[in-house]
Amino acid sequence: MLGKEITKCRKKLGMTQETLAQTLGVTNQAVSKWELDQSCPDIQLLPQLADIFGITVDELFGREAKKQEPFCADVDWPEDGVLRVVVYEGRKLICGGEAAEDFKLDYEADVKEILSAVNVTCGDVKGDVWANLSVHCAEVGGDVDAGTSVNCGNIDGSVDAGTNVNCGNISGDVDAGTSVNCGNIGGNVDAGASVTCGNVEGDVDAGGNVRCQSIAGDVDAGGKVQIG
Repeated sequence: MLGKEITKCRKKLGMTQETLAQTLGVTNQAVSKWELDQSCPDIQLLPQLADIFGITVDELFGREAKKQEPFCADVDWPEDGVLRVVVYEGRKLICGGEAAEDFKLDYEADVKEILSAVNVTCGDVKGDVWANLSVHCAEVGGDVDAGTSVNCGNIDGSVDAGTNVNCGNISGDVDAGTSVNCGNIGGNVDAGASVTCGNVEGDVDAGGNVRCQSIAGDVDAGGKVQIG
C-alpha cells in the first residue's frame, strides 16, 4: 500500500525516482524498493515524503486526513453574546503591532459587547468595547477602551484611548493620549494634547489648548483656554 502511494504521488508531481532519491538523500535503488514494497522508508523520512507530496503522513498510508476542528471548538467561553475577535499566526497570538493593523473587524449588526485584538468598525454596541487598536462605532452603551483612536457617536460610559478621541456626547470620563474632540462630557477630561468640546461636568487637564462651552471643574492646560 505504501509503495503504491509513493509511486502515485511521485508521478502526480512528474518526479522521477532519481529526483525523489536526490531530494531525500537516498539511492535510486532505495526508492525503487519502496515502490515495489520490498522495503519501507526510514520512519524519519516519512514526514519529508509527506511534505514533498503535499499530503499528511496519514494520507501517505492511504488514510483520510483528519479534519481540522474549528478554533473555538475547544474554547470554554460562555454563551454571553459577547463578540470576541482574536487573530493567530500559527500558534502565535497577534495582539498588537504592525501585524495586527492588517486586520479589522467590520461588523454592521448590533452586538452586546466587543472584545477585539484588532481594529473595530461596527454599528451600535449595547455594552462595552475593548480593542487593542482603534474603535469606529455608532452608539456605544458602555465604556470604550482602545489602544489607539476612538471615533464614535454617543458613548454612555467612559473612554480610554491611546491616541485621539472624536465622538458625540460622552457620559463618563475621557482619557486620551492625544486630542479630544467631542460634544458634552459628563466627567473629567485628561488629554495629552488639545481639548475641544461642549459642556464638561468635571475637570480638564490638557497638554495643549482647551476650547469648551463650559467647564464645571478646574482647568489645567499647556496652551490657551477658551470658555464659551
